[in-house]
Amino acid sequence: MKLVQILSRSIIVFWLIFFSGCVKDKYAPYYEKTGNEWEQYIYEISDKEKVTLNNTVLLVLTSSECSPSIDEIKSWDTFNENSDSIKVQMVILEKYFTTIQVLLEYEDIGLHVYRDSAYSLIKTDLLPNTPMKVYFDNEGKVKNLSPIGVSNDPLIFIHGS
Repeated sequence: MKLVQILSRSIIVFWLIFFSGCVKDKYAPYYEKTGNEWEQYIYEISDKEKVTLNNTVLLVLTSSECSPSIDEIKSWDTFNENSDSIKVQMVILEKYFTTIQVLLEYEDIGLHVYRDSAYSLIKTDLLPNTPMKVYFDNEGKVKNLSPIGVSNDPLIFIHGS
């Protein structure tokens, strides 16, 4: 009887290890996107503004996702005010600028915002979905990405702990 239990556990452990090695991180392709691809996207949605995303966190969401994510957005806004080394910016997919403006003023959010009025992020395949946050390291490479709402602690997200 004990032998059967040991064999059963061994088989279960084997399958867990086997399948964990076969299941690919669903975000893996998005870590391969270059800073240049992201910078080109920002250039296209802004007024042809050339940006560098080194040491930057981008919060990317649609305007309808702002309200449910407001607590995390505010924590990033506070982090941005107190950080000298990492900047935080937002990309909001929204047709009308006034929608964004009203939200930011009402919630007293001072983050720099890029408006993607044509929803071109969807065409670029830079992210699997929204709302997401993306951290670019000091070389402009995607170091971490996660859905907004998973953790409200900026330091945990940036350092990956």
